[in-house]
Amino acid sequence: MLPTVDIFGFTIAEPTTTVTDYLITAVAWWLGARLVRLREHALVRRLWASGFFFIGLAALFGGTSHGFAPHLDALQLFYLWKATVYSVGLSMLFAVAGTITGAGFPRFIRSALHGLNLAAFAVYAGWMIDHSDFIYVIYHYVPAMFSIALIQGYEYWRRRASSAPWLIGGVLVTLLGAVVQRSGFTLHPHFNHNDLYHLIQVAGLILLHRGAVLIEPSGRIE
Repeated sequence: MLPTVDIFGFTIAEPTTTVTDYLITAVAWWLGARLVRLREHALVRRLWASGFFFIGLAALFGGTSHGFAPHLDALQLFYLWKATVYSVGLSMLFAVAGTITGAGFPRFIRSALHGLNLAAFAVYAGWMIDHSDFIYVIYHYVPAMFSIALIQGYEYWRRRASSAPWLIGGVLVTLLGAVVQRSGFTLHPHFNHNDLYHLIQVAGLILLHRGAVLIEPSGRIE
């Protein structure tokens, strides 16, 4: 039986999972707001900020579906979960777009990569209409994360981009979180694999934010 907590007679299911989800929301939106305030290379920063906004939104929806499940009907839970998975997809769409926009590729290559990014999101969005398992979310965002790492690896090889170690590190930490989530590893009945995954995600977000701050496009893109 999943742990619950009663606050003034109001039952919250999976309280640790709910709190750690909401922690992701707070951290992601705070980091996104910091990016928006940066004026230099504003397009890159805003694309990445949008990625942070949507991952925060996904965590908000996910935490609500976990914590308030006893008070929601099946249809409400269904729509909350769909909002969660589509928010994750949008976060990857914008994060990858920000990475492509900040890369020193010729314009036609950037255009082609943006097209592939949009196509990947369209396929994911279509697939998730009739599917709900979280494994499909992972199938989408793992390749998206790898694409960020590959592009930044190229940028480091080409011009020693200072953003690369941070973004690649953020990707690796985020992928570690995905492995933990799928493993089912549980430290305590009140701190399960989802809770640990959320804390690892927070660390990944901090690294990704630092990388997004340091992206310096080599050509005029805005």
